[in-house]
Amino acid sequence: MKMNWSSEAACRGLDVSLFFTTDDLEASRGKNAETTVASIAICEQCPVKAECLDHALNYEAEGIWGGTTPIERRHLRLELGIRLRDPKRLLEALDWHGTEAGYKRHQRASKAGLEPYPVASRCEPCRSAHARGQNDRKRRRKEAKK
Repeated sequence: MKMNWSSEAACRGLDVSLFFTTDDLEASRGKNAETTVASIAICEQCPVKAECLDHALNYEAEGIWGGTTPIERRHLRLELGIRLRDPKRLLEALDWHGTEAGYKRHQRASKAGLEPYPVASRCEPCRSAHARGQNDRKRRRKEAKK
């Protein structure tokens, strides 16, 4: 996962009202549908859609994020066992990136069938940490055989 993914977002610099209607519950129920469809169409073309959705599942209760409505994210959170976190703790949450635990977290999300989490291989820091761990284990096994 890119740490500064928002700088590459397709929505960067656009009017925020496209993604935050006056009533997100109404948007989820089909009201303000034109705005919701337009914002989701922007998300579909976004190069950092997966990163945005990951952030939103953890920190955003309102608005269109990662091509999902608030209600869709509530369902995904329930499915994946994710609790909405306090955005003030965002930096703490990023601590797992670049670790083998982070790689495994990406794998679990992928196995749960959440499409925007295709694989841990998209997150370079976690993939590198996993590769280092594998190399360390191989080296230790070889040393133990000597």
